Amino acid sequence: MKTKSLILVAMVLLLSACSLKRPTLLQINAAYYGPVPDKREEVVREYLKNKMVHPDRAVIECEELRKGWVNQLNNISFGWITICSVNTKEVFCCAKDHVARKYHLLFQGNKIVQTVWANQGYID
Repeated sequence: MKTKSLILVAMVLLLSACSLKRPTLLQINAAYYGPVPDKREEVVREYLKNKMVHPDRAVIECEELRKGWVNQLNNISFGWITICSVNTKEVFCCAKDHVARKYHLLFQGNKIVQTVWANQGYID
């Protein structure tokens, strides 16, 4: 029992340490962010289409784009990050309330390159 607990604690600490890596100033200055997306709403709607039961009813609201980075398993990617809220009533198969789902998305140009569920930051 103690061995399993120690292994679990060690794994959590190891994974936490991996996700905390931030890019260096040199990496930030040398990074390629891609062009600013100009068709953001269309791209988000197309990206989420297969995740919704009634995509034509979706109300999508996105925050302003910001230059940023994402670290997923020590792989740092740069681009434009936005947070989009999508209504859930009658749009997603299992939604029982009116709470909006939030999606953190990393763009390079008019392409979503990652859905952000990991450590992220903004370049301001």
